Amino acid sequence: MGDTAKLLYQAVLPTSATSVYTAPQGKYTVIKSIFLTSLANGTDRTFRMIIGGITVGYDHVVKSNKTLLLNDLNIFLLPGESIQLHCPGGNMISQISGIEVDYIASEFPYIKSNGVLSVPSSAILNPDASYDRLIKSLIITNPSSASTEVVVQANGFSLMYRQLIKPYDTLVLPLPNFFLTKGQTIAANVISGSGTLFGIVAEKVVQ
Repeated sequence: MGDTAKLLYQAVLPTSATSVYTAPQGKYTVIKSIFLTSLANGTDRTFRMIIGGITVGYDHVVKSNKTLLLNDLNIFLLPGESIQLHCPGGNMISQISGIEVDYIASEFPYIKSNGVLSVPSSAILNPDASYDRLIKSLIITNPSSASTEVVVQANGFSLMYRQLIKPYDTLVLPLPNFFLTKGQTIAANVISGSGTLFGIVAEKVVQ
């Protein structure tokens, strides 16, 4: 049936961890945009969000009566994978749009990985270096009450050097069509802090 654009979720956020959307069997879903709107007049709100294993927000603050737009994430969900989302204080609305596509494993074009960055050794972030790849996005989340500094390198050349990420903040680095040949890697480590989370999404290139 091809691609189907859909509003995946539109509601007030639950106050405890909840799967708000699950990719249906036989389909994969690509997340295109996320709106998070605080309805708490005079009070900031926080949210936590995990998309297909990639932490996009951990106690991230949305200011009173403000809207946060997350665009061009390019995170995909395999059949049965979910978006987990909640706002402990309540009074926040989310609207999530995406595309559902027929899932055929042998033709599936995307790969991803996620994990925890360490000090000081570098972790290899990019998934499955047996392909030429276009890196679509890199997401780094600091779930700690202390700031962290992150170094990201592609084949030994810095993409970010000692990038400061504040407590409970997330760095979304869209890397549309950043090309890596077979065997090349993206690596990262933290200079300070602990528990820093990453997620990376790539598209296979057949040449």
